[in-house]
Amino acid sequence: MATKHLVNFYSFRVVADRLLAAGTAVADGREPSLERQVQAALARGHAAFFDGRYAAALAAYREAFALIHRFLHPDFP
Repeated sequence: MATKHLVNFYSFRVVADRLLAAGTAVADGREPSLERQVQAALARGHAAFFDGRYAAALAAYREAFALIHRFLHPDFP
């Protein structure tokens, strides 16, 4: 049976796989940007979730949450 409306389907696995493949390293050894760190934490969380490692996924999502606050409030510890 063909699906009528493909717009109703969403997949973020491809995005997570690309982020994990890209990594967070910067060519000249500098620390990656804050945005890249958030993306990497989310990708690690997605990968752990899909592997069934829910505690590790939650830890990665919490790390991303903290990094987002650091972006929004630079004086945040």
